[in-house]
Amino acid sequence: MPETPTDLERHHCLHHRFPSTGKLEPWPLVQDGVALTVGLPVTAVSNALEPLIHMAEEGLGIACLPDFTVRRQMREGTLVPILKNQLRRCGTYRILWPSSRHLSPKLRVFVDFMAANLFPENGGSSSPL
Repeated sequence: MPETPTDLERHHCLHHRFPSTGKLEPWPLVQDGVALTVGLPVTAVSNALEPLIHMAEEGLGIACLPDFTVRRQMREGTLVPILKNQLRRCGTYRILWPSSRHLSPKLRVFVDFMAANLFPENGGSSSPL
C-alpha cells in the first residue's frame, strides 16, 4: 500500500477523463502542504465514476474519487482510504435554480437533504440557497 504520493508511481492507477475536454482529471496530491505533481501510471481510464469504483473494488488499481461517491464502499470496507493527509480537498458542488423562479417547498426539501447528506462531515449546516 502506498505511504507517500510518489509511491503511487509503482501502482496501477485508475483515472477519470473529463468527457467535455478529454483531459485526465489531476489527482489533488500534496506533500508537506505543497501541491505535488506525480507521474501516475495510467492503468485504466473512464469518463464515468461507476466503472472506476467497480475496478477499484475488484483490485484492479487505485482510484482518486470524491468521498460521497464511495461512502457505502468505505462503510462496508470494500474500499479503504489511503494517503488521507496527502490529499487536498477541492471542488465545489452547487445546486442551481433559476433566480427568477420561486423556490418551491419540494425543491427546498431537496436542497436541505443534499446539504445534510452530500457532505455530512460539514454537519449539514451550510445550505446553498
